[in-house]
Amino acid sequence: MTRIYRFLLTILIILSLIHDAWIRSLTADGTALTVIDSYWGTAGRPVKAYPGTQSNTLTIVLRNELYSNITAATGMLNLPQGFTDIYGESEAVSSWSGVAKPGGTITLTYQVDIARDVSPGVYYANLTVEYTLSDGVRGVEYGLNVSLHIDPVPKVNLALAGCFWGEAGRIDLAVPGSRDLTLTIQIANLDIYDLTGVTATLLLPSGLSGRYRENALNCIIGALPIGGFGTAIFRGIYISDMIAEIYGVSSSIITPIAKLTIEYTLNPEGKFIRDSLSLNVAIPIYTYKPSSICLSGSYWSYRGEPVVPIPGAANIDLTITLVNLGEYPVSASAVSIGIPQGFTVKTIRPGALQPIASGGSSSITITFDISRDLKPGSYTVRLSIDYILESGGGGAVSTSTFDLPVKLFDPSTIDTILELASIYWGSPGNPIDAVPGAQNIPLTVELINRGIYTAEGITVEYLLPYGFKYSQSFKTTSRVSILNPGSTSTATIEIDLDPGLKPDVYSVSLIVEYVVSYAGSSLSKVRIFPCNVTVEKFPTGYGYLELASVSWGEGLPVYPGDENVTLALSFVNRAPYSISGVYLRVTLPDGFRLRDPQGVYVPGSIARYSSRSVNLQVSIGRDVKPGIYKGRILCEYILESGSYGVKLSESYEFNVTVNTLDGSVEFIQSLWYGVSAGPGDTGVQLIVTLRNIAVPSMNGVVGRLKMPDGFILSTTSEREGYVTPVVLTRPISIQSIAMGVIPPAIPLEVQPAATVSLGDYIYFVIPLSISQTVTPGVYYFDLTLSFLDQWNTLQKVDVKCKLHLLGSVKLIEVEPVSTEVVIGGYRRFSVKVVNNGSSPVYDVYFIILNIPPGIALEKQIFYKPVIEAGSFTIIETDVYGNPNTPYRGTLTALAMIAFKDSYGYNRRYNVTFPITVRGGIEFKMLESMVIPSPAYPGASITVSGILLNVGRETAKHVMVYIAENPGFKLKTGSRQYLGSIDPDAQIPFSVEAEVDVDKGVYTLQLKVDYTDEYGGVYSDEYSLEVEVGEPPKPQQQPMEVMLYRLLPIIVASIFMVVVGYLIIRYVRHARETGS
Repeated sequence: MTRIYRFLLTILIILSLIHDAWIRSLTADGTALTVIDSYWGTAGRPVKAYPGTQSNTLTIVLRNELYSNITAATGMLNLPQGFTDIYGESEAVSSWSGVAKPGGTITLTYQVDIARDVSPGVYYANLTVEYTLSDGVRGVEYGLNVSLHIDPVPKVNLALAGCFWGEAGRIDLAVPGSRDLTLTIQIANLDIYDLTGVTATLLLPSGLSGRYRENALNCIIGALPIGGFGTAIFRGIYISDMIAEIYGVSSSIITPIAKLTIEYTLNPEGKFIRDSLSLNVAIPIYTYKPSSICLSGSYWSYRGEPVVPIPGAANIDLTITLVNLGEYPVSASAVSIGIPQGFTVKTIRPGALQPIASGGSSSITITFDISRDLKPGSYTVRLSIDYILESGGGGAVSTSTFDLPVKLFDPSTIDTILELASIYWGSPGNPIDAVPGAQNIPLTVELINRGIYTAEGITVEYLLPYGFKYSQSFKTTSRVSILNPGSTSTATIEIDLDPGLKPDVYSVSLIVEYVVSYAGSSLSKVRIFPCNVTVEKFPTGYGYLELASVSWGEGLPVYPGDENVTLALSFVNRAPYSISGVYLRVTLPDGFRLRDPQGVYVPGSIARYSSRSVNLQVSIGRDVKPGIYKGRILCEYILESGSYGVKLSESYEFNVTVNTLDGSVEFIQSLWYGVSAGPGDTGVQLIVTLRNIAVPSMNGVVGRLKMPDGFILSTTSEREGYVTPVVLTRPISIQSIAMGVIPPAIPLEVQPAATVSLGDYIYFVIPLSISQTVTPGVYYFDLTLSFLDQWNTLQKVDVKCKLHLLGSVKLIEVEPVSTEVVIGGYRRFSVKVVNNGSSPVYDVYFIILNIPPGIALEKQIFYKPVIEAGSFTIIETDVYGNPNTPYRGTLTALAMIAFKDSYGYNRRYNVTFPITVRGGIEFKMLESMVIPSPAYPGASITVSGILLNVGRETAKHVMVYIAENPGFKLKTGSRQYLGSIDPDAQIPFSVEAEVDVDKGVYTLQLKVDYTDEYGGVYSDEYSLEVEVGEPPKPQQQPMEVMLYRLLPIIVASIFMVVVGYLIIRYVRHARETGS
């Protein structure tokens, strides 16, 4: 056994090596598949992938290097660390099926999740592909490297727009020991991405903590739209009493730096990415408790909207809030501003600080113009306030000075999102094709503003390739006045194309200049859009007139034999000039015939870029096979390009289709109306239903029938004949005759069908007679439809039809089995229900409706699920005869039979059957005895008794006899005929037999045979015990006994002798007297 295993293992190894060698022989270099491309996204829509993104679609394109077709492939992709499939597994699986010919491609797609800690760069995955060839051979390609490119997450440009202690409507001041302060920070989104799920975390510097001594506070901002602002409010901030010592300063304002980390979700490339950035926030804190005016906060705005300051800003407002923390009111103040070079103060509102009560606040708004020459960066604005401290008397003059840091942002970061939506030849909304030599052809550019700022003064300059010229040499640009956010606009310029220009795709560059207004500054922007435009070749060679479409009139199908069919030709003028004098010469395939074979002239002219239709009348021969045929058109025309124009000619090939009528009408069903038909039925009606599934219009439909053997048309008494379709309309009330025994007429109005449209049903009512020799089953017959089609041509369609002959039920008979009823007694009552038809009957109900008085049935309703054809069933129940019933003899009972035939039609009718009612005959044997008893061997015994008729009928021809018994010999006297015994009458009987057995006790059977008045023969049997003993000894009788027995005999003999003597004497005397 071990040797056999080794032998089999060796064979398997050899076969495996042969298989691998054969697979390698199918390729040029031993490689079955190579990776030719891999990218994120789908075909035609590549995207980038970023760390932390989910469900990234990875597409891998493989090339078939084999010499055989590949029909299926499954790729197992082992992903590097940080990459998983959507189920968290490091191996992803993808399947492909189809046909990849040698050199063809296979595309596998995977859904990949990328971890957030994956760094941007290029990673490699290992791909193993199992493939199946077209002949069923399988192979595996190992070790295919797939590159995975991960791009860095785009960094979002967020700016710090403002920071102050307090909230809107309430100003706080931070000093050593302050508790439960609120810090408000405003953030501006200067990028091109909408941010969602924005949260802020503030890492507090030394000396500051939260309510629970934590050094980090969190806040939810929500959404930051493009160009929008968000507010982060941090509550419950505590300042240490030792803040001055911590930073080593006193009697000064310190600005410790807090770190603000903003987390957000952005959606580049259709994928949600979670990222964050950090901003440094300077927090002003007084290291001493000021005695009077203190700076609370500041913010920038333009026309009431928060902004960030940029170089070139005009009429931009800086609002400063001051708080009086002293004990005395402040009044009669004067404000002076010290500004850096490039800042211009336009107004100060109000010009002087309003009086501030102790603990009150007031705001100053300073309007600036900022020079464009300034560079983005940090600057300082010094605010000096001279005021009178109302400390009593004339008050005390005081001065407070504040240095305000100002950060100017780069204006290049502020822009709207202007995109090129499309570029096409033609005027707006009316694109056309451009061909070499076209003059004054419009070139339209459609721009869309997807940003939040309005683009104004838009100028589009076209940089054209060689062969393109401006139709108006001085007009090289197009202007658009204004483009609001979310709106679109078009710019159009007219171009002349060189006649020698080759049809191809050409590059056009668009220089779009526009202005974006921000913070009172007009920011000039320039965008360059490279794009492509196509110069088309002439539709047919170098011609201008294009055959756009060829079809049969109104798109209707055409069949072999159709006459005067409309062939519609549609031409389009692709030239920039009108075309006239069009003359067509049409060549049709064999079997097709034109009404006018000389040619067709198209009157009038065809304007440029417009169309013209030409209709031809064509007839198709009946010998043309259905299919696709090629035709040819030679077209001559005049191109009205100036002067006399140019005569041109073009040639076109076109296809026309000739449809088939085969299968255009389908058989739906056929059914027998009113009754299930069977062998021997006459005048039954078969309804045949067809459906038109292909012919648009059928008029004058006539059907020719050819029925199978045994089926005769009632109208012709032949197997073949013609029928016309009918329309079945509303029902008419018609009384049914015999409820299904005779098939009823169709209770519907029947009208001839005029026109049959596509999808309509076609009904035929066929009267048939069926031969007795036909057996139930499925039969097929032919129905040929002739009609006028949509072209008024006579056509024919053959339809194979089917009918189901399930059999019929003409009559169900009822035969009595046991229908005798005994007066005053119970009997078993049974009848036989016989199905003499050729079809089974279903749901059979047998209901006894009427029986003679005095008879009671245990059941009167009976149900049988089915009675097969030619079969029967027995209906049984118990019956009781009333003792007082006045009727006897054979009487009639009435029953109803209800059933369904094979079609489910309900049928019912009434039947009668006989019932015999009679009284019972019952004997009782009285005073039975056996003499002698005991008997003895060889003795003759006499069995006697009395028969009493205790029944209700006279027993006739009563015979009593001893049954055959081995121990008793029958004699002539063993049988006794008693005649008739009336009810309550009794008759004695006596029968004899000879004992032929030894002594013992034996049973003797005594039988009584009799008949009743209705011919019934009955027999009763009685058992008697007979004791057999020893024979008796003979005894001598006394003389007195002898004389006693002989005396009557002697007296009788003497009397007879005397009488005889007297008679003789009398006779003699009479003779003598007569003589």
